Amino acid sequence: MRQKIIALCTTLSLITAAIAPTAAQAASYTIPVSTQSALDKTNAAADKTQSARLSSLQGDLTALLKSEDQWNERILSLHTQNEETLPSLSKQIQQIGSAERSRLEQLVTQTKAKYQPLFQSYTTLNDRIQAARALKNKDLNALLRIQADSMKAAVQLARADIRAKEEALRAWKSKTAETVKKVRSTLKDMDPIKVQIRAEKSILSSLKKQIPTASRNLTDAVKVTDAKRSIDALTSLTTIIRDINAHQQKIITYEQKISDILSRAKSQIPVK
Repeated sequence: MRQKIIALCTTLSLITAAIAPTAAQAASYTIPVSTQSALDKTNAAADKTQSARLSSLQGDLTALLKSEDQWNERILSLHTQNEETLPSLSKQIQQIGSAERSRLEQLVTQTKAKYQPLFQSYTTLNDRIQAARALKNKDLNALLRIQADSMKAAVQLARADIRAKEEALRAWKSKTAETVKKVRSTLKDMDPIKVQIRAEKSILSSLKKQIPTASRNLTDAVKVTDAKRSIDALTSLTTIIRDINAHQQKIITYEQKISDILSRAKSQIPVK
């Protein structure tokens, strides 16, 4: 069972490594100063409708980028919290039932030691009976048998006492194994969530790869003061960042589910 517990702890560590963000990430995009300056000129030269649309898109993009930063911080904070919970939980799993198991093991050892002189005397007495029988000494044999019979009940009680304490130890080990199994089953609920987090990260990666093209389109458009192309580029950038925000929110949801699972697993570990 101890090997299973160690394997579980290793699994927890691997889960942590598989979904860990290394640090809070900055927003995926920042409008370069030169591009912003050219965009302001394009806005100023545009007609009223286009100018309003450009201003609206810039406001949306700024708000979305700020939200992205906030989601990054929340993801890192919640994940770090989950990551810090795992080592403590792993240690608690290793210690499930250990104190009581040690006590029961010590009790079995002490009980066997206590009765060892009785068992040794009983064995010696039976050896003497066998020797007396070989010598055909009926009187000695009868005397020794009387002594053996008087010890037999004590020996039987001693053996019953040892069996009871060994059974208590076996029962406790079985109960502990069931508890560990229950905790392991709970923690396995993290596996599909881990897969979902990886899938969301893959989507985020794909979305972020679209940003350089949209950014170049914006830069090219504002260089020639083309309001329509600038609107198209800003619309594209805004859509990408909005999608990034949406998938970040999903990651937060999954991290919260992991946090809930860890709390549930912790609640299944008996309080000492």
